[in-house]
Formats: sequence, structure tokens, C-alpha cells
Amino acid sequence: MEIDRGGNVPDTGVQSINRAFQILEALVEHPHGLTIAELVENLRLNKSTIHRILQTLLAWGYVSKDERTKCYRLGMQVMALSSHYLNGLELKTEALPFMEHLQQQTEIFVHLGILDGKDIVYLEKIGPYTHFRMYSQIGKRAAVYSTGLGKAIFANLDEERQAKLLKDMTYEPITPYTVKDEAAFLAEIRRTKERGFAVDDQENEAGMRCVAAPVFDYTGRVIAAISASGYINSSFPEEKIDEFGSYVVECANGISRQMGDLRRR
Repeated sequence: MEIDRGGNVPDTGVQSINRAFQILEALVEHPHGLTIAELVENLRLNKSTIHRILQTLLAWGYVSKDERTKCYRLGMQVMALSSHYLNGLELKTEALPFMEHLQQQTEIFVHLGILDGKDIVYLEKIGPYTHFRMYSQIGKRAAVYSTGLGKAIFANLDEERQAKLLKDMTYEPITPYTVKDEAAFLAEIRRTKERGFAVDDQENEAGMRCVAAPVFDYTGRVIAAISASGYINSSFPEEKIDEFGSYVVECANGISRQMGDLRRR
């Protein structure tokens, strides 16, 4: 696609975004940085446009400025975005062998999920070969308060992130067993931390029981959760909760080690 690189066209929001990406791509090609004059020469944009966009990128952390050389370089926020993207790819790759082993141990459904905004998103699913089906599917969103994955992740977030999520929760009744308010949800979180794994007992899907455990990265930050889910009347009776809970913790710890969390043994 041809991108208009002219500097004299009246500015619009879309043009500003285009020009911001032009600047970032130019800085990718020059890791030691470029001055405003060099960016003007490279991009053929006017100086005031480049200066204005650089100030915005600086404020957001996408570029940094060397006050000695007056050169602009890519900022740490670019690295942070890249890291999130690469972690998403790496996470599924590293998780899959552990998920397959967990599925063989439990013979029930195994899920990998992450927190995206205020929702849980299913990244991967492995199920038994059966005519029964769960409603979950890769890419589907679910509530934090009603899922084992959500509870496992929430229990290990920092207090600021927890407070923000709590503010947005509405506790809509997904099944008759779904927690109805913040007090009940936080009581579940306390039990989750005490056990070391979360339990969803028909809270997100009637007839289904689930246990879940958190996955951490090399910084010790929770980045995902693993769950094992089955039918309460057949594959996952109540007496299996502790056994399957220990399996899911073992699985999550294995993935965490692969993601660089050396605290997990």
C-alpha cells in the first residue's frame, strides 16, 4: 500500500498515526538514534510535525531522547509491547506438552487462559475424545468471577490491578451457583490462595466442575492459568478435587519454569 509521505498535506488523526509509525520504523533502522533534522531528511516530513509527534511518543514511552546527542531512539514501551506479543506465542508453545500430560492424567478437558482487560480469554483447549462437549472454545471470553481460570489469575494479581477489576465486576448470574457479590467472590479468592488452586463448582457452566492454577513468567508476574474441567456426575466427582488440583498445580508450575520462573520447583 502506498503511504503519502508528504509533509504539506493538512493533518488528520489517521495521518498523525501514519506519521508516528513512519517515525518508529525509521528509529528501528537506526538503533543509535536520529535527530529531528535527520528524521526530516529521512521521512520528508516537516520539522514541526515530527517534533509534535515525538513529544507524544516520548510522553507514552515509545521513544526516548538522549539529551547529550539530541537523538531519539525507541523507548522501553516498544519492548514491553513486543514482550507481551512474544510471550503469547511462546506461552502456547511451552504450555502444550504440559497440557497434554495433564489431560492424560485427568482424562478431562484442559484449558489455557489469560486475562485480557476484564475478561478471561481461552488460548488453548485439549479435550477427551467423547460425544460430550463444553461450551468453551479458543478465543471465547468468560468472566473472571465465575471461572477457575479467572480466580486463579485474580488471586495472584497486585492489589492495584485487583482493585481496578473489582470496580468493573457486575456479578451477573451465569448459573444458579455463580457468586452473587464482591464479598462472596473475595471469600473464594481467600480459599484459592489457601488451597493453592481455584475451584469453579458449576459457577460458569451447569454440570461442570473445574480446578485451575496460575502460570508465572520470569519476573514472577502472573501471565495465565491452566484449568482441568469435567462433569460432576461422571469424570469429575467431588472426591477428585484435591487430586486434580494437585495435578493442575504441577502442570502450571512446569509451564512457569519454562517461562523463566525459577521459583517453581
